[in-house]
Amino acid sequence: MSKKIRDVVIYFAIAFGLTFLATQLPDLAFGAFKLKLLLYGFGPLVSGLICYWLLKTPNAIGVSLLGTRPVFSVAVCIVPLTTFCLTQTKHDLTVILVYALTQFVYCFGEEFGWRHYLQNATSFMNEWLQSFLVGLLWFSWHFSFLDLEDMSSKMRGGRDLPLWKFAPIMIVLLSLVSYLFGMMVKRSRSVLFPTVGHLLFKTNLVTMIVTGCVMCAILVFWNRLPFGEREDVA
Repeated sequence: MSKKIRDVVIYFAIAFGLTFLATQLPDLAFGAFKLKLLLYGFGPLVSGLICYWLLKTPNAIGVSLLGTRPVFSVAVCIVPLTTFCLTQTKHDLTVILVYALTQFVYCFGEEFGWRHYLQNATSFMNEWLQSFLVGLLWFSWHFSFLDLEDMSSKMRGGRDLPLWKFAPIMIVLLSLVSYLFGMMVKRSRSVLFPTVGHLLFKTNLVTMIVTGCVMCAILVFWNRLPFGEREDVA
């Protein structure tokens, strides 16, 4: 086994193991704040940090928290949180904020693992093959804490969808999302962009549309924006 493949296997084993261990803890929920959910997301994050340190994996694509234009990386995080809070008028603002921030931190944990560490660890691959591998591992990691058999039966409005059909559909979808999120990282060099992209699936339609338009505009004109260095897309 080559070192590069070994590093990917070690990363996934640690991420899966840490998240599985979190499932053995008691349900740690305080209203809208779900500590256990955060621990699930910390599996990929902590695994990435361990592997960067232990395996000396290089940050080949130069990913960081804020990327090359920190002002816009922060702005793209504020938009969905603001929009979501303004459109959830039926709930208390504190509850909405706690829910949104908890989901944001969870998504950040996942995206640090998949986009920061794993995208660097697989940077030697063709983009589509890389996206497929990330999508496959992303799907497989969910077995550590989700009942995918139950999810598959509910995928089509409660009608039964066998796991052997559900699995390839989800792997293809997650591979396509991985390609899209990977392009976000390459353009912005920031792990916050895919974090927000992931978060949008947990919000509402208005938030998805508004934030999606803002993100697209920022990424399309990234190299023309002020407050940062210019980065040519590979």
